[in-house]
Amino acid sequence: MKKELKILIVLYLITRIFYFFSGGFILKKVGFLKENYEKNYHLQRKMSAWVEAFYRWDAPWYLYISENGYKENKEAPEAKKWKDIPFSAGFLPLFPYFIKFFKIFFPSYEFAGIFLSFLFGLTSIVSFYFLIKKFLPASAFHSTLLFMFFPPSIFLSLPYPEGLFLTILFLFFLALEKEFLEGYLLLPLLFLTRPQGFYTLFLFPFFPKELKKKIYLLILSLLGFLIIFLIYYQNFGSLLPFLQRQSFSRGIPLGPWHGFVEFFLWKEKGIFSWKGSWIDLFLCITFIPLITFSKIRKKFPLWASLWTYIVLLFPICSSFLSYQRLILPAFPIFGILGETFSKKLIYILIPLLFLIQFYYLFRYATFQWIS
Repeated sequence: MKKELKILIVLYLITRIFYFFSGGFILKKVGFLKENYEKNYHLQRKMSAWVEAFYRWDAPWYLYISENGYKENKEAPEAKKWKDIPFSAGFLPLFPYFIKFFKIFFPSYEFAGIFLSFLFGLTSIVSFYFLIKKFLPASAFHSTLLFMFFPPSIFLSLPYPEGLFLTILFLFFLALEKEFLEGYLLLPLLFLTRPQGFYTLFLFPFFPKELKKKIYLLILSLLGFLIIFLIYYQNFGSLLPFLQRQSFSRGIPLGPWHGFVEFFLWKEKGIFSWKGSWIDLFLCITFIPLITFSKIRKKFPLWASLWTYIVLLFPICSSFLSYQRLILPAFPIFGILGETFSKKLIYILIPLLFLIQFYYLFRYATFQWIS
């Protein structure tokens, strides 16, 4: 186990350092898509290309909140487009608060955000390894390799809350499995990091089995909701702006079929597209049958299969927007693939996935949409 962990950590550090320097080099040599740059909020301070390449799309908003709180940024293009809804309301506070705290160790918020994204990306990989090893000890290493180099996993190392969220989520699931009650305290943090944290509520009727533990989790859930309510009430007067922002950006959730309707009605289809990405569609129609029909699914407990269905289906109740990124918490999928594929095939796939992941970085650095 120690040898496998060392290999995973070294691989992560080498590839992510490579990505850091590559992002700046790409931006210097290629530049960025001016249309997307002008239409979306971007870094307001002049920074080096190596820093700027990491702050695209939502990332500058987490930086803004860490520095200014939820005070409305009326100069941002998104804020001008949605005049009645504070755009910053759509981003939960834990990751920006981490940036704010760690700023004391760095010369700028930008550097603090990059450091934390690298750190939480690493901790999410390690926690994923230990979680998969609980169910599939023989293939945990190869499953983790597939998870690390799954192209959308590039977001684990960008200034997004994905790395932090998945670290907390995987440790929380481990705590549930090992009946480590202190680990239940992670639950409110999930609610404060990503909206997907609320999905865990659907697991409580099935897991854990003891009523006392269910009550414990219910109390912690209420604590998480209370903290969020207080933060939003202090800044916006209610939770309504958060709910409005979610529904306006993704669409109103109407059912899993709605994402497919949105997809086929969306005019601008492409490999990467806002709500009409062929990659998103492919992953959806591949992963759902995989978790349904694979015999390896039986090696996971019922709650893990249920969690996978929730993660795969809930996003498309509104649209396919950011689908690749939103399915990263579906850890059994990577376990099934790691157990199914031969070692030889995995070692062939990893370099190919690395190249695709690098292309994702290229698109992100040049302000092109990926997820």
